[in-house]
Amino acid sequence: MPSGTLFLDNRLLELFQRVPRRYFHRGNLIGRAIEMLDPDLAAIPHASTGTSLSSPVPVQWAGEVATAFKRRYVDRSPAKAHWTHGAWPDHNELIRTHPFVRDTLEEHESTIRALPFLDAAGVDRCYEEHLDGGANLGPLYTLATFLNMPVTQYIGDRTT
Repeated sequence: MPSGTLFLDNRLLELFQRVPRRYFHRGNLIGRAIEMLDPDLAAIPHASTGTSLSSPVPVQWAGEVATAFKRRYVDRSPAKAHWTHGAWPDHNELIRTHPFVRDTLEEHESTIRALPFLDAAGVDRCYEEHLDGGANLGPLYTLATFLNMPVTQYIGDRTT
């Protein structure tokens, strides 16, 4: 796709124009398609509505309103720091409370030291700054992903 904006891609608009109009009457085109392809997936309640994708649009709307009310006036803070009331966790808190980034850094310490473009002290500083409240989510996730790639181990082995 030439752009991050979907509506600048003519293929998407052409696909939309080819969808028969009868699929738009009930609304929820995506939910109905998922229901046809995988009913079990469509039956899973969505975090923002508490209803499944296979539910009628008015039920989903009512679920969204009820869920927003409950989160605002009834629910307290989530049980764990990285939990949210939405579908995704707070990744900054997840890194602070779960050891997976630290475990990755320790497991691949020799690779970090072997690669000339990585600074082991800088990696530790980045992680410690994040633990102290900084927002180094992007660099830490990128580094953890990079270190877990087999090609990275291969390059690290060849440079030593």
